[in-house]
Amino acid sequence: MPAVLGHKDQVDVQVKYTVATVPYFCFFWHKLTIIQAMQRLQAYKFELQPKRGQASAFRRVSGCCRLVFNRALAEQKARHERDEKHAGYAALCKDLTLWRHEPDTAFLARAPIHPLQQALKDLGRAYTNFFAGRAAFPRFKKRGRRDSFRYPDPKQFKVDQANSRVFLPKIGWVRYRNSRAIEGTPKNLTVALEAGRWFVSIQTECTVPDAMPAADSAAGVSLPRERFWDIPVPKIDSPTRQAFGPRPPCVRRRYGLPRWEALRDDSHNG
Repeated sequence: MPAVLGHKDQVDVQVKYTVATVPYFCFFWHKLTIIQAMQRLQAYKFELQPKRGQASAFRRVSGCCRLVFNRALAEQKARHERDEKHAGYAALCKDLTLWRHEPDTAFLARAPIHPLQQALKDLGRAYTNFFAGRAAFPRFKKRGRRDSFRYPDPKQFKVDQANSRVFLPKIGWVRYRNSRAIEGTPKNLTVALEAGRWFVSIQTECTVPDAMPAADSAAGVSLPRERFWDIPVPKIDSPTRQAFGPRPPCVRRRYGLPRWEALRDDSHNG
C-alpha cells in the first residue's frame, strides 16, 4: 500500500513521538532533620599543688621524655646519613625498650612508659608535618622549655574531684586547685610546667544537649529584587560617637590630608 499523506497510521506515529514544548517538573519533599546531640571535647586546666618530692618526680619524668625525644631524633638523623629507611613508631618503641635496659639510661625504667611512648609519637607527628610542608624540620628539645608529659589513656590516671586530687602512675596522688567542676568523661591528661608552676590539663568528652527542637518542615519567604531593596534598614549610631563626640582634629587631618594642607596653605598665604 503506497504511503498517503495524512494517513491515520502516520498521524498516530507523529502524536506518539512528539516532544512537548513545556518542560515537566518533579518536586520532591525532603524531611528536615536536625541533629539533637553531639559529642564535645573540652579541656580543664588546674594548678597543681605538689609536694617537694612530687615536684622532683615531675621534673624527672619530663626530663626522661625530653631525653627519649632527642635520642630518637638523633637516631633518625643517623639513619638518614647512612641512607637507611626512616624508622617508624614500632621500631622506635623497640629501641626504647633497649634504652631502658642499658646501664647508661637505666633510669628511664623508673619513669612511666606511656609518657615516654607519647614522646615518640610527638616526634613522628613532627616528621609528618615536616614532610607535608606544614612545619619546619624537628629540632632538639631544651630543658626548661615546654617541659611536659602526657597520659593518653584514662585507665592510666584517676581524678578525684571530691578531694581535689589526681592520681599519676609512679608519682601518687597530687592535689590541685579545684576552681570548677569537671564535666564529662576524662580522656587524657597532660602535666606541664609554666612560669615555674605545674599545671594539669584534663580533656573530657561529654554529650551536648540539643540546642533547638527538631523540625519536620521548613518555610521561607521569596521576595523580588525590587521589593528586597525597598526594605528600610534602621540607622544605628555608634555609642562611642555619642559618648565622646566627633573625632579630634588630628584624626580628621589624617583622613582628609589633602584638604587640610590646602586650608593650611590658604591660611598662611592670607
